Amino acid sequence: MLCPNCGLDNDNNSENCMRCGSPLYSAPQAAVFVQPEPVFSAQGRKASSGSSKTMRILLVILIVLVLAAAGGIIFLLVYSGNDSGGDTPGKSEKKDRYSAVDSVLTGITGEEGFSSLPISEKKDKMINALIDLENDGKIDKNSIFYDESSGVVWFSYDDGFDGGIMLSEFTDGISGTSDESYVTYWLDSGLPGQTNGTIYFDDDNYPFFEEDVAALDLKAKYMIGLPEKYSDICQKYKELWDKQYLTTDIDDNCSVSDFLTGIEGYDLVFIEEHGIIRKDEPLIVTRELFNSERYQDKKDDLCSLIEPDGNKYWLIKPDFFMNNYSKDQLSGAIIWLGMCNSYKYDKLADILMQCGASAVVGYNDSVLTDYDFKLQDAFVYGLMFGKTVSDSLEFSQSVWFKDDRTWFEVSTGSSTDKLAASAVTGAESENVLLINTKPKHDFHDNE
Repeated sequence: MLCPNCGLDNDNNSENCMRCGSPLYSAPQAAVFVQPEPVFSAQGRKASSGSSKTMRILLVILIVLVLAAAGGIIFLLVYSGNDSGGDTPGKSEKKDRYSAVDSVLTGITGEEGFSSLPISEKKDKMINALIDLENDGKIDKNSIFYDESSGVVWFSYDDGFDGGIMLSEFTDGISGTSDESYVTYWLDSGLPGQTNGTIYFDDDNYPFFEEDVAALDLKAKYMIGLPEKYSDICQKYKELWDKQYLTTDIDDNCSVSDFLTGIEGYDLVFIEEHGIIRKDEPLIVTRELFNSERYQDKKDDLCSLIEPDGNKYWLIKPDFFMNNYSKDQLSGAIIWLGMCNSYKYDKLADILMQCGASAVVGYNDSVLTDYDFKLQDAFVYGLMFGKTVSDSLEFSQSVWFKDDRTWFEVSTGSSTDKLAASAVTGAESENVLLINTKPKHDFHDNE
């Protein structure tokens, strides 16, 4: 026991300090009542005093009075000057000028035989009418343009408000008119019975002049490390796209060396390899057998994988591209990552963008390769029609379904809970085009 007087540590049984003789235990003191602090609970708050309760009541009354006064002011503001219940002069004027334009346009669409005209003739009639309205000052100057993908002629009223006139009704399955010919017919299951990705440059519905597309000198590249049947599909696409001025190269059995420079200088690149995740990083599994003596200076960019067949292969990390394409060598490229989990995490897509790629498409889970190749065909068709990357992907998924699970179940009639991969892309893809040339309607508008 510590002495309260001198601090000596005494035996616990001692009554007085062995050093100074002071008593170690004080006489019992009367208990002192301490007012507890207010307790707060889920049922409410205890008042600490009668005065604070009164203050709160007064505050509530004051707030009610203020709100009531504000409500009266708002009521007066809303209803003053509107006793007639009709449009104000400004509203009536705006409605009249809109109606003047709308009546001209709907008068054309209501003409006998208009609905059966080819889209090109509908477009010409509508644009000519809008030019007259423009000359009369009823719509904005230089605001007329035709959107091929939606089949709409757009313009702006004379107050700057945008308007449009649709030349044909929405079709089942796919909105718009320019894409109708891709699906030749639909099956009852919802799958396309036959597709046709051929571009007919002499078709009035195609939005670009053939010579302008040819002048773009577009190039595509397949980097593939999959079974032979997929190489055959790539070859089929190559034959089609070459005719459409999208010159396509195919690199089978891609090695690490192929990836060092193989995707530079292309407008569209398809990387079709197996893919896995390592520490939240998507990795590309090449078909190159591991050799410890190769790529000694790139060990930080690569890793290896032993597969069930007993072979060991090189894998490419995202940083590989940063260290080999960082000087904007991928400038403007649209890159399609056909590997599993390629966009489950952002790192690979982000690095490709930092190396200059304009857009990256990938998968958020493990994906069926057959489904992946189905999407590619419609995706390129959309790009060739002047759609953005985002809209082309949306179009492709409207044909082949949003994810591979749905496609598999509809195609086979069997259910599964193991597949649910969707192709995804970043927000920047909303403005990225493969065909970046002047559409036919721009030439017509300037005549």
